[in-house]
Amino acid sequence: MFFLLQMTYFLIGNASEQSTDEPQKRLPYRDPRIEENIMSGERVWKSMNKVKEMSRGPASRKLSQKHSNYQPPVQKSRHRQLDVFHPFSNTHGINQKTVIDRATIARLHNQAQDGSVDSSYFLGLIYLYGLHFSESNAMKASRWFKDAAEQGHSEAQCALGLLLYDGIGAVGKDRKTAMRWFYQCASSESESFHGHWLLGRALYEGLTFEDIGVKTKDAMSVLKILSGQFEGAQDPPSAFILAAHLFQKAENVHQAIHYLAIMFEYGLLPKDFPRMDIPGSENTIVGNGLSSFSSRNFEKAAELYRKASRMGSIESLYNLALMHTYGRGVPLNYARAVDLFRQATFWKHAPSMHYLGKFALKGWGRPNEKPNVEDAMFWLDQCIQHSIIEERKHICEEDLSELEQLIDEADSNRASILKHLE
Repeated sequence: MFFLLQMTYFLIGNASEQSTDEPQKRLPYRDPRIEENIMSGERVWKSMNKVKEMSRGPASRKLSQKHSNYQPPVQKSRHRQLDVFHPFSNTHGINQKTVIDRATIARLHNQAQDGSVDSSYFLGLIYLYGLHFSESNAMKASRWFKDAAEQGHSEAQCALGLLLYDGIGAVGKDRKTAMRWFYQCASSESESFHGHWLLGRALYEGLTFEDIGVKTKDAMSVLKILSGQFEGAQDPPSAFILAAHLFQKAENVHQAIHYLAIMFEYGLLPKDFPRMDIPGSENTIVGNGLSSFSSRNFEKAAELYRKASRMGSIESLYNLALMHTYGRGVPLNYARAVDLFRQATFWKHAPSMHYLGKFALKGWGRPNEKPNVEDAMFWLDQCIQHSIIEERKHICEEDLSELEQLIDEADSNRASILKHLE
């Protein structure tokens, strides 16, 4: 009987079939991990068979009372959408919390009208961030960015391209025009190399130089990448190869290092990259297809994720945690994964919160591997509140509901045991 009393909680989860952890077979536009990790996250959750031990007694459900009706604040979503502009504005001491007085704004207007390119660019940032004592106005920002971009201001060219690439605010999405501005920015003498990273991303996501009326061979010459290595070749290098070389050139931009790591992890580059052979050899990817002669390089990917995370990439921090979770290129280490996931949550990173919730329930990475239901509920609730991707939010809601059902079963079992002992 005493043994039965100790087993106050007994939760039972249904085991699911373990599917293989293969990458997507289509072109991985954007980050191929987004879909794979949502799926692999479900596998981690559903692989639970039994949790026989709870470390803090009855779990509180107050965290999840309103989770099903939660809607992310519009303000928060807008701010996150503008985070991509921080690499440009931070160098000038401007961000979304900067206070600018009306006299300064008036002076910038006067200077811009007198032909100051920098003033036009700063006005674009002010209207974009809503620092003009009003809400963000992407349309006005785009006009000021364009005024500076047409006069050769490289940062304005990248900023205008970003507005068009994502269609922020009332600015319509026009990725080909955006790529033209990225190309101009990358072709300039700027030393920031953000233009190279953005141009590389556009190529990675399916655009080509021909889409903007530029021959690939001419673009390689202007951008100073792969010069001479494809002379006389019938086929140009693939978009992946071009993107990877642009990412390498933008080695001071953490987003570029992050994307390069993805390409190594998913086998999107030849085995001997960056050494390139003439197209037609076994180590070359021609066109946009995935070559059977390419292979995943988990060790190189982990090295690059580590580098990018040290440079400030939250996504690389998260991906490095997943490398430790699945033992890809690094030792499988749940405690290290938990540490990295926790670091990512400082920036309200919902996918990391999702994994922390599942790890807490499994007891992975915890002292003595003891599961903790309260922590699991807390992190799943946080995931719901901070999810930007609707699919991720929906899965966190389902996981939290499943956990609550398991707790109800435990309460019922506990009541039956106590009744039996009466």
